[in-house]
Amino acid sequence: MMVCDARHPLSRLPEVTLEDLNQHTQITLAFVDTEDQLVPDIYNSSNYLALTQYELIRDAVMENGGWAWLPQTLVDSEIQQGLLKPLKIANAILWQEFSSFHSANENKGQVTLRLEEYLASYLTKYR
Repeated sequence: MMVCDARHPLSRLPEVTLEDLNQHTQITLAFVDTEDQLVPDIYNSSNYLALTQYELIRDAVMENGGWAWLPQTLVDSEIQQGLLKPLKIANAILWQEFSSFHSANENKGQVTLRLEEYLASYLTKYR
């Protein structure tokens, strides 16, 4: 979900445009590419803060640092409490794939397999 803090200026707009998004800081996920470079996953913005964990992104949004795409399961409680607001833009909710990574020369262990099953079960509740 595309969210911002309830105190953020974007939360008060009747409709959010791409121009509105570009005027405010996007807090986004950073990932490591094939060349071991940290790369921000930005959405049409030159004004961003890239962090490596969704929990850190949520916390930065809740400190009124900007807007972000966050998994619904991570922000549902804060939205229900009125602390975070979904942005009023057509594509504010998107389905994203989740992946797990492991070394090519190692098999997934029982813990990894169990965590993947648990995560898949948890996320399918929100379909």
